[in-house]
Amino acid sequence: MPLHKLIYMQGQKKGSDKVSPRTGRPPKQGSPRNKDINIRLTEKELEDINECAEKLKLSRTDTIMKGIEKIKVELKK
Repeated sequence: MPLHKLIYMQGQKKGSDKVSPRTGRPPKQGSPRNKDINIRLTEKELEDINECAEKLKLSRTDTIMKGIEKIKVELKK
């Protein structure tokens, strides 16, 4: 039996081949974030995002989304 299968099966009853599904942290909002976007940043831009996220105690994604919401409010004026 391969080592990776033995590791997954650790702690299961003898003779059981089923592996319990992996569960992660549930999404913070009602809908899961399952779309990706890749962007190119300068070192300074990345530092700015990280600094803002740290000060706001938010993830980088939530920090960027907060900025987008502020822009949307401005555009509605």
